[in-house]
Amino acid sequence: MEIKFYCTDLYRDDIPEPKTAAANMPDWFRKTDNLVKSKCPFAFTSPTDVEAKVNIKNCPAVFDYMSTGYVIRAWDNLIIRNIDGNLFVNWEKYILHAGPDPNVFSTHYTKNQMSGLCGEGEPLYGGFHKLLTPWFVKTPPGVSLYITNPSQYRDKRFTSVDGVIHPEEKPITLQWFFEWNKELPLNVSEENFDVNIQVIKKGTPLMVVIPFKRDKYVSKVEYLSQEEMFKNCQQSAIRYTHDWFGNSLYNQFRRKIGRLFI
Repeated sequence: MEIKFYCTDLYRDDIPEPKTAAANMPDWFRKTDNLVKSKCPFAFTSPTDVEAKVNIKNCPAVFDYMSTGYVIRAWDNLIIRNIDGNLFVNWEKYILHAGPDPNVFSTHYTKNQMSGLCGEGEPLYGGFHKLLTPWFVKTPPGVSLYITNPSQYRDKRFTSVDGVIHPEEKPITLQWFFEWNKELPLNVSEENFDVNIQVIKKGTPLMVVIPFKRDKYVSKVEYLSQEEMFKNCQQSAIRYTHDWFGNSLYNQFRRKIGRLFI
């Protein structure tokens, strides 16, 4: 199955292309030692006090999460501004379909669309905000995209909103829908910008898009005896301990399915 990303050729070789998350592992993860001597955090109970060389880098659940999907990054240096109490964004180069004014772009607000958020817990600057990116995306029939916040990159200034889109009939514009988390100074001129807060540098991960094939599911709840749980369920402490990247049943299955989602 092929996921296609489209962009006007005016920006060829000028903006960061969507890349797999596996090719965009965050620096903090790369710099983490492969092995650290510690007790395995996944062995909640064990008949023996075993120590092994493990840490978050040895956890398949974390690794698979961080290597799944495609990273969409800032196409330019984005300037976030507080103008008269409202959030505005501008950037250095003009994106054609963003609007006729190349200087400052007003974000799309949810303030009047989500009245249940007003008051306590309401996001800063009138709600969530939305910007068009220069990217369009198309998926094969039956494949949708889950859009999520790139939390592994630890940028606390914004939180991208989770959502699901269905770009299988024709290409759909990828839109950055986000909540801004930092208080900004009011009506500050360009020469006085706080670069560390107000400038999202070109190449900064803004969101992750994860393809998934739609299907129908049913759920069922079962209660098992302790003996049956130990025999039939993978997350049995003694079978689970220190074997993530070894020959556990779970890891055998990971090797069998391969990297289906990246």
